[in-house]
Amino acid sequence: MKGHAMPVFTFEKLSGPIRRAGGAIASGERRGMVGRLLDRFAESRLRRAERDINRAKRMIGTRSGK
Repeated sequence: MKGHAMPVFTFEKLSGPIRRAGGAIASGERRGMVGRLLDRFAESRLRRAERDINRAKRMIGTRSGK
């Protein structure tokens, strides 16, 4: 019986999450909430970048004697 040894370990197949009929609505709302949160972060980042650019432009303008 050489070469027919039992495996040292085995893998158990795990089943995925159970899908429910109402789950699609809740996940859609969650995605909307995450999207709004990301939009808020992006807007604040854009405002900060615009402020930094304007500040740099003012500093360059004051150095050149304008």
